[in-house]
Amino acid sequence: MTAIAPNHLTVHYENRYTASIDDYFRDVLRIWSRDATERTVFDLWFHVIDHCSRLVEAVRKERPKFVIDDLANTFMWFLSFIAQTHQSQNDLDKYFRLSVLPSDIIWNKYPAHCPACFDFFMAEQIGARDPLDAEEIVNQKGEQLKDKIISFANDPSIEQPYVCSCLSHIGFAEDRHQIYKPINEKLDGFRLVYADETRKNKIHSIKALEDMFGQVFHNSYEVFSIENIAFHLLEEVGEVTQSIKDLYTFDENREPFSEVASNRRRMKFEEELADVFSWIFALMLKIKRVYFKDAQEYVTSLVKGIEVNFMGSLNLADIIWTKYGRTENGGTLFCSGCQSVPCSCKRHLLVDWSKA
Repeated sequence: MTAIAPNHLTVHYENRYTASIDDYFRDVLRIWSRDATERTVFDLWFHVIDHCSRLVEAVRKERPKFVIDDLANTFMWFLSFIAQTHQSQNDLDKYFRLSVLPSDIIWNKYPAHCPACFDFFMAEQIGARDPLDAEEIVNQKGEQLKDKIISFANDPSIEQPYVCSCLSHIGFAEDRHQIYKPINEKLDGFRLVYADETRKNKIHSIKALEDMFGQVFHNSYEVFSIENIAFHLLEEVGEVTQSIKDLYTFDENREPFSEVASNRRRMKFEEELADVFSWIFALMLKIKRVYFKDAQEYVTSLVKGIEVNFMGSLNLADIIWTKYGRTENGGTLFCSGCQSVPCSCKRHLLVDWSKA
């Protein structure tokens, strides 16, 4: 495999905040390009589960520096997993292949708007009294509802990002489950209409995404403990695991394989990936509030000479850079194991995924 020179990487120390999450993703593709033939999505996902579980254990045991370290690991392995869905040359991965970039995975579920709040907005427009009523209204007025969404998306009086108000209508969650479950896919489709209409305003940079999640969900972040957020993240990792299983497991009695069913499950898979991103950013934002001293010490202990004003600027990008970046000579991301680009770690995989 042809080596990729470090200067071909997109993200550098100076642009670590303004580089897009897709730039980080492309660099991960380059650094661990060998994974395309040597690994499979299953192998990479096991590492995501491993590091996220360690992270949650460290939260429970109140070990802040381990929490921060495994947040960086979880994020980078998560990007590596998504990279494998794009670049894999392993036939075992054919049912998990994606082409959508991380910024669109996020925007399709979180277009500077809380998805639950958007569902609440749609519920007000539909005004259903029971499940049958909901289906009938959507079937009859689908185009009118799309017009309302487009109008809502382009209303200059609506503050963007839209601040989540879920705490003020908690009871809606149960009502939605009972009344709107039969049209759940259509509600997701309505949110995609909104995401497409606002895609011209899509947020790309990793710091801007962190700021966006902070603006949208700051009310919830204030109330949730770091334990609550960490376990939400692990829950979403579990739901991705379920989605992975569902992409290749079909039951002839309950839901036989079809292209329609497969595409629906792939959409669910992408939505669950977006939720993992959301809770990773949530945890970072909470870390800044409760582990500020530990985070500062973590950064300065691993990267000598790095100048970070924690209270003013420390972000997920800094945590990533502490573990997976070099600051000298312009600085690039690299493999934290061998400290090279591309990765040249000496692997001894007892399971030869390339022949699975």
